[in-house]
Amino acid sequence: MREKKNQPFSVDVVGNDPGIDPEILARAEQAVAALGADFIKTARRDVAEMQALIARIGDAPGEFAGDASRNFRRIFEIAHDLRGQGGSFGYPLVSRAAGAMCDFYEARDHRPADSDIEVLRSHAEAMARVVASDVKGEGDAELQALLDSLEAGAGPQVSGRTPGDS
Repeated sequence: MREKKNQPFSVDVVGNDPGIDPEILARAEQAVAALGADFIKTARRDVAEMQALIARIGDAPGEFAGDASRNFRRIFEIAHDLRGQGGSFGYPLVSRAAGAMCDFYEARDHRPADSDIEVLRSHAEAMARVVASDVKGEGDAELQALLDSLEAGAGPQVSGRTPGDS
């Protein structure tokens, strides 16, 4: 089986399948290409929203109920969406950066602590840098090193807190 992780979306047609209308296939590929062209613009907007939410939470440490809780959920939703969409549209670095943030959240049972805000801010800044670079593919050594450091730090010990701690 062929590895598909972080591969751009494509339709592979093997043989001459009479059930696939080439015109419909061509329109579908054009639609996916159009979505891909808008992806990085949407990703930049989403990352800016994420950074604003993190700043709002950082302005009120210790208040992880109500609005802050909703903001944390929204931050995760954005990261989760970017993780899935980045590779589909040829931006595996976006997927890696967003995936590192998702891993960080999941290691904390989706309940970040006050001490985690700087780690979340670092993840969001890395994502902002990646989407600003608009690099398709694997990127340069500097971006690779940045993502390697995020992925290495996304585990449960980044803030000294283990999953399940309150």
